[in-house]
Amino acid sequence: MNELRECVAVSLADANRALTALRAARLLDAWRPRKIDGELAIPVLNAEAAAGLLKSAGVVARPCRAEFEKRRRPLRLSDEDLGVSGFLVVGDIILLNYSSKLGFQTYVNAVSKLAEIYPRAKSIFLKLGTTGELRLPQLVLLYGAGETLTVVKESGLRFRVDVAKTYFNPRLSGERQRIASLVNNNERVLDMFCGVAPFSIAVASRSTATVVANDLNPYAAALAEANVALNAKLLKGRVVVLRSDARALPNVVEGRFDRIIMNNPTSSTDFLDVACKLASRQSATLHVYYLAQTQDEAIVNIVEAASRSCADVNVEFSRKVIEYSPSKSIFVADLSCKGA
Repeated sequence: MNELRECVAVSLADANRALTALRAARLLDAWRPRKIDGELAIPVLNAEAAAGLLKSAGVVARPCRAEFEKRRRPLRLSDEDLGVSGFLVVGDIILLNYSSKLGFQTYVNAVSKLAEIYPRAKSIFLKLGTTGELRLPQLVLLYGAGETLTVVKESGLRFRVDVAKTYFNPRLSGERQRIASLVNNNERVLDMFCGVAPFSIAVASRSTATVVANDLNPYAAALAEANVALNAKLLKGRVVVLRSDARALPNVVEGRFDRIIMNNPTSSTDFLDVACKLASRQSATLHVYYLAQTQDEAIVNIVEAASRSCADVNVEFSRKVIEYSPSKSIFVADLSCKGA
């Protein structure tokens, strides 16, 4: 039976990017998208929020209302459906977040439901937390073969990810596309904490920028190089991968950067002095990700830290990116500034 639902309409050329971003932001409604007058109408939970998200990701979308058919099976399970505190689908691997308030049987029940709704899942892990300087995840296998290496498809790109040795969050896909849409041709971009390089490769896929992708984790840097090679035919720009402590970068890289991506929410402000040494003295943009309880708290702390080393610091854009825990979220602030 068809029902009239909220939706966003996008061009067919932007359909895959839009679906990826909306899925990551959990804004998709459980109804089938349909083509209408040369566009794809995508049913969403909140049309205004969905259109705003897509705009920030560089996708033109307009709110709409249309009739849709119900999907034969649920689009996804929510945390509430599973009775857990959160989960991530990374390629064909699923990570469940651990909470000491929940009994083990809760996770057993959740795994049963997840295996049904994601029949292609090779492994399901319980993530207990992170450990060490590289903040590697502590995983307990709950289901499957225990495979930790997977391939994630995102906006036409592919990324090799090892969930046990590297960090990758598919819910940041919309944010990666937003940043990539802002980069001009021939910019010099530094991805200070690149992980397996999804930000760097997204940027280079859309512009002729030169991107330096750096990470301290040797395994992440190795996968970053592999991912650059994997997507080589799709890249307009150049990605150079480094493995270095971010604090040493002023002594490692030559020249300054027009744009610096700082996706290290728990420690980003500790490296803003380094970013200011590397930022262009004429004009630069810093994309700073920060873990806080409120957006105002995030902005105040980011600006205060940046102003100690950079000149003419201004907030050009800010928003909540994803929820991190019941009390904290990850926020981003785009700063315009001049390097030291």
